[in-house]
Amino acid sequence: MFAQCTLNFSHSANWDTLSFTNLSSVPNAHYYWNFGDGSTSYQDSPVHVFPASGQFLVTLYGRDTLGNCHAYHEEWINVTELSSDPCQPGLVDSLLTYQDDHYIAIDEASVGCNGYWPNIDAGPAQNFSPGNWIWLGDDWIGALWVDRIQYSTNDSINGSVLRKEYYHTLPFYYDRNVNYDSCSANFEFHAEYQTDGALVSFRAMNPAGVDSFYVIGFGNPIIFASSSGSHLYPYVSYEPHFPWLIYHKNTQGGCSSVCTQTLMIQNPGYVTPLPCTILTQPSNQVVSVGNDVQIIIESGPGTTKQWQQNAGLGWQDLYNAGPYSGVETDTLTVANCQSWWSGYQFRCVVTVPDNNCHNTSGSALINVTVGMKELTDAHVQIYPNPASNLLNLTWPEELAIRRLIIQNAHGQDVAALLLNSAFASVDISQLPSGLYSLTLESDQRVVRGRFLKL
Repeated sequence: MFAQCTLNFSHSANWDTLSFTNLSSVPNAHYYWNFGDGSTSYQDSPVHVFPASGQFLVTLYGRDTLGNCHAYHEEWINVTELSSDPCQPGLVDSLLTYQDDHYIAIDEASVGCNGYWPNIDAGPAQNFSPGNWIWLGDDWIGALWVDRIQYSTNDSINGSVLRKEYYHTLPFYYDRNVNYDSCSANFEFHAEYQTDGALVSFRAMNPAGVDSFYVIGFGNPIIFASSSGSHLYPYVSYEPHFPWLIYHKNTQGGCSSVCTQTLMIQNPGYVTPLPCTILTQPSNQVVSVGNDVQIIIESGPGTTKQWQQNAGLGWQDLYNAGPYSGVETDTLTVANCQSWWSGYQFRCVVTVPDNNCHNTSGSALINVTVGMKELTDAHVQIYPNPASNLLNLTWPEELAIRRLIIQNAHGQDVAALLLNSAFASVDISQLPSGLYSLTLESDQRVVRGRFLKL
């Protein structure tokens, strides 16, 4: 490094958003920021949003584009993401050597994350559990890793949800002192976000020479035999950020230097998967013969709905045909109800595309009041209906009703009374909620009807 290039910066933080102020002195300056989270900037004084909480090695590089001075300044910065989640993630990572082989060892150091599933990405490995060692061959020596731990949950209602993340920058024989020198394998990279992916350009920091870049993560490495190159990285739909590796080897003039860096591609269109929560459950409905009825739930926006019916033969999907409409909405309409539909049950299955969640509402039944018409024909009054505590019935004395029987939806007798007047008041407070049938018997006739217990 040369004295005429001096590098320094300050920063201020608003949770995970940091504002950097460049305090450097570099003639004909070229500045390059590496934030230690797999992202970079060429701005003089950038504002950067870190992906989550973590400890990051932020480095500012500077060089004189006309002269020969260059320098860098780096600081470890602790970033905290604003969150009300009690889970406070953390990780402990270290580099180990065993029998001349190198390893990354990572374990979790989190608080309040019980019930969450931990997953680690580090070095050349992804999707492994805490406590494992990752072997690093000679090709991986000289690297700037970005290790991270993720905490997620997966259930039938919310699906797979990424709850918390924590990042840590891990240098591994990563030499910042020889940047822009002839034998440096360190390199700049920068992502330009486009509609179909992030176009990442990478350029060696050493003077032009014999170089090879290896883009890793797409099957066989993609090789660029030059001092610069670019590659389009597609967005990963299921994560807000996704790590990739670039490996650079400098072999000019007898030099043998390698450098690997983690780059983190952000998906600008990522949306946290919607849950399958049902905010309001359907309720039982009473409808007269020939009229329409609506059964309603309330679910979150973006969910997919499918109403089902159980007419006594099990649950079947409904279609927008015949008496049914709105079978894929929050509101199911059943038109022109018929008497034999009494006791039919309806429920709604809620799912979310691209999310593994699945939720089924409670069931609601309809009571089609054909039985009430039978009672009316016999001049029998039943009130209130629906009822919750007392069910009252009156009829003309000439009917000479002698017996009252109440049955549940399964045809089982739940009450039987002997009568000696033209009035009955039945305590139904102990009956479960649901649809019931009642039978009034006299010597000459039988009168049937239905009522709904709330």
